[in-house]
Amino acid sequence: MGVTISGGGSPDSARTWTTLQIFPDNMFKLIGSADATKTLVFELDGATAGADARFLWTGATDMDFTLPFATGTLAITDPADPNVQTYTGQHYFDGNAVNTAQLIFAQAAGAVTLPFQFLETTSGFGIAVNLDAQTAGDVVFTLPNVPNVANLTSAKFVMTDLGAGAGGAGGTTPTTQSLGNINISTSCICRTSTSTTGFRFVDNASVTAGAHKNLRVVLSSLTASTNNSMTFIGTAVRDWQFEDCTGSLAITGNENKTTAANASSGRVAKFNLTGQTGTIAATNITTSTAAGFYQINANVACTIAGTGSLNVNLAWTGDGGAKTVAIISGYAMTATGTVGQATYVVYLASGNITFTVTGTFTGTYALRLRDTYLGP
Repeated sequence: MGVTISGGGSPDSARTWTTLQIFPDNMFKLIGSADATKTLVFELDGATAGADARFLWTGATDMDFTLPFATGTLAITDPADPNVQTYTGQHYFDGNAVNTAQLIFAQAAGAVTLPFQFLETTSGFGIAVNLDAQTAGDVVFTLPNVPNVANLTSAKFVMTDLGAGAGGAGGTTPTTQSLGNINISTSCICRTSTSTTGFRFVDNASVTAGAHKNLRVVLSSLTASTNNSMTFIGTAVRDWQFEDCTGSLAITGNENKTTAANASSGRVAKFNLTGQTGTIAATNITTSTAAGFYQINANVACTIAGTGSLNVNLAWTGDGGAKTVAIISGYAMTATGTVGQATYVVYLASGNITFTVTGTFTGTYALRLRDTYLGP
């Protein structure tokens, strides 16, 4: 049976009951001893009929329990293992100040059992965080900025190969980043160094053999703040083969000119001039390029017959001063079907290589020039 406290107020003395007392939750609450407006109320009507809730205390000394100032559901431990904390719903652990967090997993030095693990409950597969080898400082994991949940499969941690003996005595310094099927963003920087150190491409077949076949790009000789690129143009699969020798690659000019205009600064031009009917004044094939050997290939063809003949001339400054040579001389413009052609190698000591078309003639012609830098 229940107990009734007369007067509608609070009990004013200690009371002892020798039988079970029943208090309806809407007629019972605890109040603060100094401030009666501070209360603790129990609400049991949400439970299943016949279900009891019990508070079990097994402590040997006095303990204080402080409830957080928040509305929510208390986490419980696994009855079979009180050390296992189970959360049955979504929970937030929030830090209210910069660089702080409300959830800390403590690991003692030399501890065998790791305090924090991700566990797949069906297979038992787990991923643990082991901080025992950390001597000083903090480690912060920054997740990639993915736009939505559907793209989370593209957000992955890059794992470091610890080398032989990893995880115990004899472990080596991490040197290899495994990027399997990872798309490197446009902002990624791969740092190069020398021909023996820095970023490299490695032949996959030689990795397990221990004698790596490497390819490195060395940028140390470039002028600061320069951007360089390689552009591949093709309509099908192409294979390029570098022969087994050390040397410099020849560079053929690719700045296409369809009118008699100078090559841009630092460029070697190629000329495809069609429908030409007159002479051409001095035009730069190269502009502000490196000194060295250049090979010029020239081809001229009459497309509409006329009269007279023309000359294709080169001019440059080499050893000993300025040079001028007619590489195609006296090409007849009186009939179509013939071709004037020449290959000429010059050494450019300074300045630019120019070409001209001279002569007295009528008719129409096409002139094509290619220039290849062979090296210093």
